[in-house]
Amino acid sequence: MPVRGLVELKRRYADIVDIEVVAFPQEGIICDPGTEDLMHEAMEMGADVVGGIPWFEWTDEDARKHVDICFDMAESYKKDLAFLLDDTDDVNARTLEAVVVRALKSKFRGKITVSHSEAMASWNNSYADKILRLARQARVNFSCNAHINLMQAHPNEEQPSRRGIMRVGEMRTLGINVLSSQDDVQDLYYPFGRMNQLEVAWFLGHAVQAQTLKDIDFLYDAITVNAAKAMGLKNYGIKEGCRADLVIIGQPNVKQAIRFMGPVHYTIRNGKVTWDNGRFVRGLKK
Repeated sequence: MPVRGLVELKRRYADIVDIEVVAFPQEGIICDPGTEDLMHEAMEMGADVVGGIPWFEWTDEDARKHVDICFDMAESYKKDLAFLLDDTDDVNARTLEAVVVRALKSKFRGKITVSHSEAMASWNNSYADKILRLARQARVNFSCNAHINLMQAHPNEEQPSRRGIMRVGEMRTLGINVLSSQDDVQDLYYPFGRMNQLEVAWFLGHAVQAQTLKDIDFLYDAITVNAAKAMGLKNYGIKEGCRADLVIIGQPNVKQAIRFMGPVHYTIRNGKVTWDNGRFVRGLKK
């Protein structure tokens, strides 16, 4: 089972990176019998997060059952939830509503992260505003995957074409925690990518048309403090008493760091240098 390999990688590389393994039902749960059992097995083996993709189900009823299974499993194992939602231009894709409503009825407020969800770009404004306000109440975190969304959105649509990006501006106005990430690196969905979070911020800036200094500060927060908040990281930040996990970039300010995407001079993990000007500094755990 691949989870065994991921858990082992997490152990071996614990000195340089935090790896969280997600029990993710890629092909759905209800429409793919046996998947729920495999998810439980993955959790027992050491997976850290319960994943869900309810929009893959065949019916709205099954999508809601999918959401319920994920919440029940997360409650059973006392783990956070990560949902890949509504990764489509279909205006009728509304599984975010099912997740938000279940979140409001649960104790998982602040412990749910939603990625993609670009269908909301096609929703009417009244419905989108209602769901986002409920999401704020449930303290749902949203991860905008700008790279893959722009690459995959509406490939056969004639001009004018929709952009396929979740409503980042409205979320920021409402005070929803928005982060940015990249879920595909050199694969079928996205053939580029260098696992560079500064590149992720740079790309997000173009997708959401970030031009002011305040907007640029948000881009940097999206790959740092906002992401840390979604992960529930403790002792995070640049102040006394926090973990000594640092990335030292050779630029004078946030704007220039994103503009040039580095360079990264040093990374420090738990007070120990792990990257020194292009050279790994570490020992592999056995």
